[in-house]
Formats: sequence, C-alpha cells, structure tokens
Amino acid sequence: MVNMYDRVKLRLEAIGFTAGGEDREAIKMSLERAAGRICLETNLESVPVGLFSVWADMAAGLFLREKEASGELTDILGLSPDVRSITEGDVSVVFPEGGSREARLRRVIDGLISPGEAAFAAYRRMTW
Repeated sequence: MVNMYDRVKLRLEAIGFTAGGEDREAIKMSLERAAGRICLETNLESVPVGLFSVWADMAAGLFLREKEASGELTDILGLSPDVRSITEGDVSVVFPEGGSREARLRRVIDGLISPGEAAFAAYRRMTW
C-alpha cells in the first residue's frame, strides 16, 4: 500500500505539479494540517482508512495553496495573472468561459481543500 506522502505526491503529479525533495517537509506539514482538520470534522482521534483519499487531496490542496501564496506556484507552472482579453491591432484574444489557467487551478485547489460535508458524514462521531 502506498504511504500518505506518496499519495500526496501522486495527487500533485495528477494536477501537473512535480514535488521535489525540497518539498518533503512542506508536504508533511500539509498532511498534519489536513489530518487535524479531518479529526476536527469527525470528532475522531485519527483519520479513518475510508478518508485516506480525502486526506491526500486536502494535503495536496493545502500544499498548493501555500505555494500559490508564496508566489512559487506561478513561477513553477508558468501561470500568468488573470486577464480577460487582449487586443493588439486586429488580433483579439479572450480567455474561455472557465477563466484563465490560474483561475481554474484555484478552483481545483479549493475543491481539494474543501471536499464537502458529505465526505465526513459517515465517519462523524457525536460528542456530549
């Protein structure tokens, strides 16, 4: 079975980001933060096996959010700032309805970090 660190690396690669050795500690911290959030959402002391894929997704999203906040993600993926349209002489370029690549990536990151209440519902434990 793949360990959680490797799961996060695979998830990042699926999005188009290749994590290097210098990212190891940041990924580990993201795994800890994601586990903490899952435990808070479920009122459990550890992450249940059924939520491992959610855990990996959340950790990947948290890692990418940190990279984006520091400006490193833009440099690595070659993203450009959001632009609605560009006109130069007779040539006009308009981004598709989904927005720029950066805007779509932000939506992916948000989706990874916030899987929705249904993901935790089966594992939530009541506390008194």
